[in-house]
Order: sequence, then C-alpha cells, then structure tokens
Amino acid sequence: MLIQLPVFIGLYYVVRKFAQGAIPHEWIYSFFWSFGHGFTTGEGIDANFLGMNLFENNNIVLTVIVAVLNFTQFQLTSLTQKANKPAAMPGGLQMPDMGNMMMIMNVMMTLMMVSVVYSFAAGVGLYLAVTSLFSVVQYIIQYRVLIKAKWNMLFNKNKPEIINN
Repeated sequence: MLIQLPVFIGLYYVVRKFAQGAIPHEWIYSFFWSFGHGFTTGEGIDANFLGMNLFENNNIVLTVIVAVLNFTQFQLTSLTQKANKPAAMPGGLQMPDMGNMMMIMNVMMTLMMVSVVYSFAAGVGLYLAVTSLFSVVQYIIQYRVLIKAKWNMLFNKNKPEIINN
C-alpha cells in the first residue's frame, strides 16, 4: 500500500483536473502524437466505461462492489492468522483478543474504502475495485487448500476428510 498510495493520489488528481477541464486535452494522449492524432482532442475520449461515467461521484453500485471485494480480501487475509490464547499482562490484566481487534479493523477499513469510493470519481473507485479483485483471486489461488479445509470444517463437522491438492 505504501507504493500504491502515490499512484492512487496521482490518479485522483489527474481524474479530478481532467473532469474540471484544467488539464488541456492535448496533454492526455500526447505520446500518441505520431500515430494517434485523433485522440489529442476531447472528442476522441469517451468517459463511459461499463455503463458508468468515470468522472461522476456517488456511484452506489461501484461502492457496493468495492465493499464486498475489500471485505472478502480482508477475510481471506485473516485465514492464516493463528488463534491466540488469552495471555495475562503484568499486573494480572487480561490481554485483549487479537482476533476481535482484527475483525473490527477489517470492518473499519471496509467502511473507510466505502466512503472513499462513494465520494471520489468513479475512475478511482474502478481502480480500487480492480486492485481488490486481483488480490482476492490471488488469495483464493494461494490459499485454496486452506479455504477447502475451512469450508469442510464448517459444513462437514462429523465427517473427517483428507484434503489433497
């Protein structure tokens, strides 16, 4: 995320300035000048993608998609966390359960992403949705044996099963 953040901020400013008309259209596709001269004016640029205008704010459908993908990504990330035994701190106080703290953090991060996607342009939300989708697919491929074991543990409680790759 540390490397992604400057790219994300730059993308946000480009989309915002282009939507306001502050960036000349000649600058956007200036590297196409030798073979794509038709894209150097604003008429050749279509702001619609998958039926949504990438410059509009408050896109509810994209917000819900990002929320579901981010929550799924955080849940898949927490699959590999070990269950902690409650430990005592000095003075006899009990340590807080880290699993509960992680769950609260997952929900809060999802709510934060929902507010970001809802208030920014849809182009930024689409970037976050695609990034989250790739992360979810990567986690599913990486943890497929663990996901299968958790699934069988939830729905086949009385049947022991050996899981093969």
